[in-house]
Amino acid sequence: MKIFDRNINFFNLFFYFQIFFRSLKYIHPHKFLYYYLSRKSPKKILLKQQKYLIHFSQHPHDFITFVVIFLKREYGEIPDNYTILDIGANIGLFSIYAYINNKKNNIIAFEPSLDAYKILKQNIILNNLSQSIKIYNGAISSKKDSKIKFPKKSSPYNTLKNSYSEETAIINNYNINDFLNQNKNIFLKLDCEGSELDIIRSIEPNNFKNIKIIRMETHSKKIANEIIKLLKENSFIIEKNKNSIIWSKKI
Repeated sequence: MKIFDRNINFFNLFFYFQIFFRSLKYIHPHKFLYYYLSRKSPKKILLKQQKYLIHFSQHPHDFITFVVIFLKREYGEIPDNYTILDIGANIGLFSIYAYINNKKNNIIAFEPSLDAYKILKQNIILNNLSQSIKIYNGAISSKKDSKIKFPKKSSPYNTLKNSYSEETAIINNYNINDFLNQNKNIFLKLDCEGSELDIIRSIEPNNFKNIKIIRMETHSKKIANEIIKLLKENSFIIEKNKNSIIWSKKI
């Protein structure tokens, strides 16, 4: 059976019911069904119980990202007393989820796309979260340049490349070690559309000790296997490796 070009069958019916009932906590049912099934993003939604207003970009998959983070809960429950580095923050959905999930954390979010960053900034300021979530318009990479080009338009799928055909903006480029050696008890979240391995490789051995939890999205089995190997070499155990999501924690 197909609804709005989505395949709905007996085997994934329970999954859809679970997602639907979780959505009741955040958004009115008819809005959830419309945006999820039609693959569109609203201009904004008001989270029902927490009363946080989230603005979206025009990218149709922003709402899918909301479903992945808030409803599928692919990054899990967020423990307290951590410094959370949200690398690939996009419009701020994970940072806001992490804050709602546990307010006893300090969150630092990085987003290289200028248009996405503007919405991220709007979401943080309008919800009075500036004291808890610090934001940077920049990329985290192993590149030596302090300034780099990156696609300007907001998209969950922007990736770091040497050249682009679309419009770009000049943004800051940061080294992750500058943040790892300034903070302790770090929860590292990565969703960088293929740059995860580059970032993990760039972490200096002495800075791995400050990272206690890593949760990330990967984009190929080969890259996932290389990341897992590096994590194990640095005393991490793998808690989850499923559907392109890796959870790991320090032994």
